[in-house]
Amino acid sequence: MQVKSGSRVLIPLFCLLVPVQIWAQVSYSLTDFSPRELTMSVPDQHLQIMMTVSSTSDSLDLVRIVAPLSHTLSPQSGEYQASGGNPSSWTISISPSQDTVTYTPNVPILPGDMITFELTVADVAAQGSDAARTWSFEVRDHDETLWGIHTPATTDRALEILDIRFVPAGADDGSASAAQTLDSVLVQVTNHATVGVTLDPLDTRLFGNAFTHTGSENSMPTLSAGASDTVEVAYLAATVTSSPGWRNASATAANASVPVTRTYSEQLLVQDPGTLSIISVSTEPVTVSRGQDSISVDMEVRNTGEATVICDSSELRFLLNTQNRDSDYTVYVLSGVGSIPGGQTRTIGFGVDVHADAATGIVEVDGRVWGRDVNSGAETEDTTAATPDSFQVETAAELDVRTVLAYEDTVSRGQESLFVRTVVENIGQADAIRDASSLRFLANGGNVDGDYSTILLTPLAIIHGESTDTLEYLVNVDSLATLGSVALHARIFGRDANTLDTIVDTTAAQPDMWVVQDGAELVCSLWAAPDTVIIGQTISLFMQVRNTGGAAADSVTPHLPSMPISPR
Repeated sequence: MQVKSGSRVLIPLFCLLVPVQIWAQVSYSLTDFSPRELTMSVPDQHLQIMMTVSSTSDSLDLVRIVAPLSHTLSPQSGEYQASGGNPSSWTISISPSQDTVTYTPNVPILPGDMITFELTVADVAAQGSDAARTWSFEVRDHDETLWGIHTPATTDRALEILDIRFVPAGADDGSASAAQTLDSVLVQVTNHATVGVTLDPLDTRLFGNAFTHTGSENSMPTLSAGASDTVEVAYLAATVTSSPGWRNASATAANASVPVTRTYSEQLLVQDPGTLSIISVSTEPVTVSRGQDSISVDMEVRNTGEATVICDSSELRFLLNTQNRDSDYTVYVLSGVGSIPGGQTRTIGFGVDVHADAATGIVEVDGRVWGRDVNSGAETEDTTAATPDSFQVETAAELDVRTVLAYEDTVSRGQESLFVRTVVENIGQADAIRDASSLRFLANGGNVDGDYSTILLTPLAIIHGESTDTLEYLVNVDSLATLGSVALHARIFGRDANTLDTIVDTTAAQPDMWVVQDGAELVCSLWAAPDTVIIGQTISLFMQVRNTGGAAADSVTPHLPSMPISPR
């Protein structure tokens, strides 16, 4: 491509001024020029311009660079400094004052050669950068033919921040807890320019009202040309300092070669740290026995913060008269919780086994719970319930037949409605449910229960702990009952009111006895005197009664139905 003599094309250059050197990167847009790089520096008050020429056309024997006579920098936001104060602007002038510099090499310039121009800079007191202004250049040969137009290698769209990531992963999900220290903050940057750029280690940074940095960022790498190259800038630590709510976390990426920055902002939800609080502990039942298993206890736990809490562990505490009695119990979790979102309540279910030798009395049941803030990993725990519960530990119910009392010492075969009383004691502290009871009859070392029928007159009832109950029976003796001495015992069946375990006692501590006899059998003999009588005569009638049975007979009344009798 050629442009006729007399035409002028200005080539914009984006530059950065620093105390020692000025760098500018440019590339060419003409098809007969491949991308090339222009570098400027200021050693010893000289502006050195170097250009790599690459072309498929003939070699050059003359190059002219046309530049402005001067360039003015306007200070902005403290980006500029001067050795003699802080003026409103500085001017860098190129000497000599002509607007062109001609370079005539000893040999023709071949494609790919590096050509260098040196210009004197009149004032180097200024240092800084100006992203709002450019220097324009054009390249011509000795025939005033325009050979190339260059464009800035880095534009204001060269750098792009793709993402801000927070470590640990909890914050990367979009939330963090107040006062949380993040392990690191990663800013992902890509370069869209046609040449490589180096990130500025001072100006590529993360900032925002949600963070205070407690560590420095890593070294700033160079990004090659093309949007496929990305790099993560790591900030070693940052502390979340703001109050709960949505907060902006912003990042800025700056090019170390050209004063170009790109800013990216992402919202982060700052939450109150997750905090576990035990609302209540509740037990069922309220009285338990030694050795009782599978007692149900529920612990209600609330996360009073905003961040989710992961529950790691929970347990119950047992206190008797302020003394720890945890060793008296075996506790196991029946229904645990993995996590509790902010502001929500969960119930942890426990099963409790009471040891056989557990201390008795009213035992307070409290709890402990441990967890971690899902954002920060900070531990949270509560060791006291706002409302604990209690149960009373009792010795197991134990029924004992103390005495059997028969109202008769001797009884007869066939005798009915004999009263027998038994006294039963519950020597345990737990209540006992009396399910059944009966009398036992032993004669000659064997059981003779079949000789008797019994009726329990006392209804079934609860026998409270450490108390007695009296049971009464009505007994009928069979007509063929075993004769002789018979021991009277009693048996009782029941259950512990707490555990429902079966309780049995079959022998009385103090049994009674009676003697079984045959029934009374009366034989009568009757005679009169004299043997011969007349009508109207009063005679004497005699009756002899003899008891041939084994039992005594009382209330014997003679009776002759056919005549009046006056006993004497």
